[in-house]
Amino acid sequence: MSEIIYNKDKDSYQILGLSPLATDEEIKSRYRKLSRLFHPDLHNSDPASQKKQQDINEAYNNLNSQNRTTYDKLRNEVLKPNKLIKKFGETLNDLSKTASNFAFRFINSSGIENLEAYDEYIKFLHEIEPKFIEYGESIIPFLEGVANKRGKISKETLEQYQITIKRELEFVKRRASAFDEFQIFYKKSIEEMQKLYNKTIPLKDYTNPSNRTKYNQSDYEKKKTEIKNILKKLSEERLMALNNLKVELGKRYIRYNDFLKFRGLEEQTISSLSISKLNNLLPLIDQLKIILNKQGIAIEDYLNNMGLNIMTVTEEQLELILNNLSTMQSPNLVELDKILRENSGEDKTMRTP
Repeated sequence: MSEIIYNKDKDSYQILGLSPLATDEEIKSRYRKLSRLFHPDLHNSDPASQKKQQDINEAYNNLNSQNRTTYDKLRNEVLKPNKLIKKFGETLNDLSKTASNFAFRFINSSGIENLEAYDEYIKFLHEIEPKFIEYGESIIPFLEGVANKRGKISKETLEQYQITIKRELEFVKRRASAFDEFQIFYKKSIEEMQKLYNKTIPLKDYTNPSNRTKYNQSDYEKKKTEIKNILKKLSEERLMALNNLKVELGKRYIRYNDFLKFRGLEEQTISSLSISKLNNLLPLIDQLKIILNKQGIAIEDYLNNMGLNIMTVTEEQLELILNNLSTMQSPNLVELDKILRENSGEDKTMRTP
């Protein structure tokens, strides 16, 4: 058992918010209420909550049925109660504790209203605490605002505290709502960036749930604007690439809309990566066209003969054709057809010997 000492700056009665004439049952009841309010498990092991719970535990240890007599003796020696309280104590020495409590309230009548208001305030905090927890907040700062001041704060002040707390809760709700809205906006933006632009934006600080109470609404609005500007720039770059593709296809007399349609693509949903791949096709088409023109062969006819179409031919197919052509000294249509059919995996058993 720890040694019982009295510290005027940490009066156990003040910590528990009780009078020195409180009954043992009142002390136990107050200890349970405060423990439920400040227990560290309810506040994510918050250091301030741990410290408060430690003070409450020490206060209850001093005032339990085994130690209270010793503690009261040490306390009285330090405080040396004024004559009025001493006189009442002597007069009420033979009365019951109930009568003593009544006497304490009587001689402190100016604080009666405050004590009752304080109890109402604690009750109010118990009722509103779950609403704060729902949004990841804590009411500890508000309780600390009146800690150890019971009997020194007017009823009106405590009522004002309640009004302030309700206003704060509305602010907390708005902040949580801003966080939730930003999460939805961020998720949609990232999906759009990955789908259309093959890019992403890491914003861990703003998307981490543990930071739900860290930023206010204006912070999220600024980040939204920043992301919107990035999306706008990427969209402009994508449209520029599409327009360039349209121009280049036009130079080759390839119909832009059909070029996309036959490939199962749509202008609104085609990604920047797909546009880049389509643009990569054009130099390969030009190379094949030059080689075939020397043989007097139209590229459309040659591709059709191979079962291919200029509207659907892929980069891989064009590279294969060009690689085979580069190995031939005097390319002609028949030889090319034979080689390409063999490389395309056609069943040789179906060919005429």
